Amino acid sequence: MVTTFELKSIVYNIIKASNFKTILNGDIYIDEKPLNSDKNDIVIGSLSIPKEVLLPSTVLINIYAKNIKSGTSDLPNLAVLNNATKLIMPLVDEVYLESKKTYLEIEYQRDYKIDGANERVSVIRLKTRTIN
Repeated sequence: MVTTFELKSIVYNIIKASNFKTILNGDIYIDEKPLNSDKNDIVIGSLSIPKEVLLPSTVLINIYAKNIKSGTSDLPNLAVLNNATKLIMPLVDEVYLESKKTYLEIEYQRDYKIDGANERVSVIRLKTRTIN
């Protein structure tokens, strides 16, 4: 049986092997980013896995981008979010990992403002299926 730890590690390793650092100045983390991070980071999380023959689950890829100062305004850094999202999506969409018997597929992507912070996040929600 695959665990949430393994699924997060699978996605983490796929993204870590990419050239995401060409777009983002931060790092990649599992479950949460450091509270004091002032960088554009990626955080990998997951939801529960039911005990079935074909184990469906969900992995969330959260791409954070700090706002840009423009005079007295904070504007969302949509270029960084868009470019990072477009870089990562093909890495994890319709991918079958033979050694893990796991299939990854994008369910949806969305973005939103983080309350109480001067940043936005792009969320890529993956559906995963693993043969038990």
